[in-house]
Amino acid sequence: MSNTTTEGSEAFRAESRANEVFTIHLIFFFLAIISVIARLAAARVSARRITWDDWLAFLSLFFVIGVFAGTMLWLRFGLGRHEVVVQEEDPMNIVRFYQTIFANEIMYPLSLSSARLSLVVLYHRIFGLFNARYWLYGLQAFIVAWAIYATLPLILACHPVSNFWTTHKNCVDISKIYISIAVGSIVTDFILILLPMPYAARLRMSWYKKALLLMSFVFGGFNCFITIIRLVKVSNFDYKDPTWGTVDLMIWTGLEAYCGVICCCLPTLRPLLHAGRSDRRSRKSSGRMMKDSDPSTVAETVTTQQFPEAREMVDYLSKPPRAAHRTLEEQFKDFDFGVTTLNDLRRYGRASDLDD
Repeated sequence: MSNTTTEGSEAFRAESRANEVFTIHLIFFFLAIISVIARLAAARVSARRITWDDWLAFLSLFFVIGVFAGTMLWLRFGLGRHEVVVQEEDPMNIVRFYQTIFANEIMYPLSLSSARLSLVVLYHRIFGLFNARYWLYGLQAFIVAWAIYATLPLILACHPVSNFWTTHKNCVDISKIYISIAVGSIVTDFILILLPMPYAARLRMSWYKKALLLMSFVFGGFNCFITIIRLVKVSNFDYKDPTWGTVDLMIWTGLEAYCGVICCCLPTLRPLLHAGRSDRRSRKSSGRMMKDSDPSTVAETVTTQQFPEAREMVDYLSKPPRAAHRTLEEQFKDFDFGVTTLNDLRRYGRASDLDD
């Protein structure tokens, strides 16, 4: 019986999800960086100057860097392991763990609001001539209000503020704040998906470009589904073992921040696809020109009825010099005048000097 308890205790202490958290955050963090770099490349390809929607995307990436750094500190302070084990190693790690949560509670809403404002400003740039701009102004105000609501209540959740990472006394119910923030985030994402649809259909462009634009908006709203999953994880928050019970919540919180940056950059990447198609077409056309420039190919394509001189010139150029393929004796025969040749020359009076 004691052996079973010991084995269970050892398994409990060895239990860890730190590698899972690290891998997921690292992959999507680099995807967020790549998406911003691709956004810059698309602006350069299309010769477009950097506008406010680009700057807001850069700002969102800045806050996402803070989210990633906070996650790495969480892992160092015990995220993914049980609180009892973490406290046995260093009791101050639990305090540092909550301090890092407090810092990330500021970075998380600021990164999301910056990414959403980037999308709204992009909509202004695309649909500014329609009456959509009035809806977009209202959406901007709503996003700013959401960012304030998602930041200040969490900062002021405990009195004094240090109680958040020390005694946890005199604090409001944080889970209710998390749920209300997630609901506001879902509403914002749904509006970002649905708002551009009717106006994109009225743009003067081919159906193919319209389809690409609408697909980019739909994929840009993919963050909404991540927010819904995060809301479920918030509802199942485990306060008794926070370093272990918050793993799923911390994973989806990071994914929401990273995908916010990725999704706000997706609608701007179409110039890269267009440039890729143009490069393939230019390579095909250059290869066709190289093939057509071969004399034998040109001789086949030029019609002898319309361009007989061109056909003769091509035939002449396609054949190497005759002297280059003859021996020295064959070349000397060009200067060996036989009897018949001399008689022909005398007949026309052109070989009188050869008789002497």
